[in-house]
Amino acid sequence: MANLEAARTALIDALGVEAVLADPLALRLYARDASMVEGGAGLVVFVRSPEDVVTCMQVAARHDLPVVPRGSGTGLAGGATPLADAIVVVTAKMNRILEVRPEDRLAWVEPGVFNLDLGNALRPTGFTYAPDPSSQQVSSIGGNVNTNAGGPHCLAYGVTSAHVLAVDVVLPDGSVERFGSEAPAAPGYDLRGYVVGSEGTLGIVTAVCVRLTPLPPAVRTMLLDFADVDDCAQTVSAIIARGVVPAALEMMDRGSFARSRPSHTRATRPTRRRSCWSRSTASRRGSKRRRARSRPPPSSTASARSGSPPTKPSAHSCGRVASRRSVRSRGSHRTTTCTIASYRGRRWPTCSRASTRSRSGTT
Repeated sequence: MANLEAARTALIDALGVEAVLADPLALRLYARDASMVEGGAGLVVFVRSPEDVVTCMQVAARHDLPVVPRGSGTGLAGGATPLADAIVVVTAKMNRILEVRPEDRLAWVEPGVFNLDLGNALRPTGFTYAPDPSSQQVSSIGGNVNTNAGGPHCLAYGVTSAHVLAVDVVLPDGSVERFGSEAPAAPGYDLRGYVVGSEGTLGIVTAVCVRLTPLPPAVRTMLLDFADVDDCAQTVSAIIARGVVPAALEMMDRGSFARSRPSHTRATRPTRRRSCWSRSTASRRGSKRRRARSRPPPSSTASARSGSPPTKPSAHSCGRVASRRSVRSRGSHRTTTCTIASYRGRRWPTCSRASTRSRSGTT
């Protein structure tokens, strides 16, 4: 306890009283991340620069106290959970985009930059930062590096380590080192890869050089429903076996799908199926605009009365995008699932022939 109080005094002298939290409520709040694991924080320090991080590490080393780096605190693995009254170093205020070089396909950012903010800043240049851990509105680049985050897009683009060229790290003794380089491959051992995914146990990342990926000119999303989970799983396996690598491919069972339905959506979604999967493909080729071909919706009475088996999905083109629909008989009505499609962020109606009305959405 004496070491903790001495460390608090030293940090306040160096960083200011507003940068150091020691009241019980703050320590309780920062004793855990988004996981179910709860620890104990001794001090909480908000840093704004690499020099602040160096000060924290030197004070901690002088007083023999453990240090736990924390970004947005959205991790589910407990990586930002402090133990043994550790000093929690929060990098959320280090949120500057330091440099963007589209000609070299790289950018330097601080660890507190959100994935979504980086993507929005890069969009005018025609590039993006590919990793998406499904919480890009609040997940930070530093947290991605510490956990080697993946997400739906890792199927096509890989995890974070494939998109980090170099990192600046403050080591436990307060020294600063750069691991990796702006070049495609650095000489010697790949210490950059050793740091990525280390959960902050080797040091605190203060700057990250990320690889930029060109934006695809076209994005199409399809939503299909299945009556059986095994059929859904086999469809996913068949897509990969044919060599088609979509940007994202997700499978959800009936319970998860029902709980995840947003209240603001207007799309009609099937809720009686056992599973469904959503596939998003990014194409490097442009999409030709085709006029929608309208036909009257098929009659559901004949199929329901005859008890005919479900019809196979049929493909057709409409609304400037390739669409697919699946018509199945169930009781006295039909359930029609249309694709949810988007092209460069524009919202278009996807199908004028569906018996169940649907609106397009974006991925």
